[in-house]
Amino acid sequence: MPAGSTRLVPDVALESDTSPGNYVVKNGSWFIVGGTSGAAPQWAGFFAQLNQKLGGNGLGNPGTRLYGLCGTAAYHDVTSGSNGDYTASPGYDLVTGLGTIHAQNFFALSSVPGACGDVNGDGVVNIGDALLVAKYDVGGQLCGQAPFLHPERCDVNLDGRCDIGDALRIAQCDVGAVSCQFACGPFTCP
Repeated sequence: MPAGSTRLVPDVALESDTSPGNYVVKNGSWFIVGGTSGAAPQWAGFFAQLNQKLGGNGLGNPGTRLYGLCGTAAYHDVTSGSNGDYTASPGYDLVTGLGTIHAQNFFALSSVPGACGDVNGDGVVNIGDALLVAKYDVGGQLCGQAPFLHPERCDVNLDGRCDIGDALRIAQCDVGAVSCQFACGPFTCP
């Protein structure tokens, strides 16, 4: 992926050419849609299905999940083709982003139980986890008590502690600055 900390365009891709297109029914009539009008509702559907699978509590920033799975079997890497300005290539590119979804793998890799950094146990590592860790570090949250249910998933910077450094790494993951595929160091409540 290109260097930087800002969101890239495109993030992901789906078949969206109007030929053959995707058929939809509206008020009893069939229409062909393509482009963002076809792809965005399909991605919304994938995320709705994943949200339901993970308990229906919301998924947080989708970019965190999308980019956290970069380079995994969650996507089909599109390596040929062009959008007129850029040419597709292996890995992230400005034609198809991370690639097209491999739905079965995307769901499996997105819902790995007990992800390191997921201290509240909601199935996603995001700013909510970072805030809980920061709150714990300053004494505002008891270790192991709701919503800080999984302190064993806290030590994402592998220094043996659960502190503001871990909160920062989790927050960086939420905005896409670092990968969310953490390895946890051993940490238990004191």
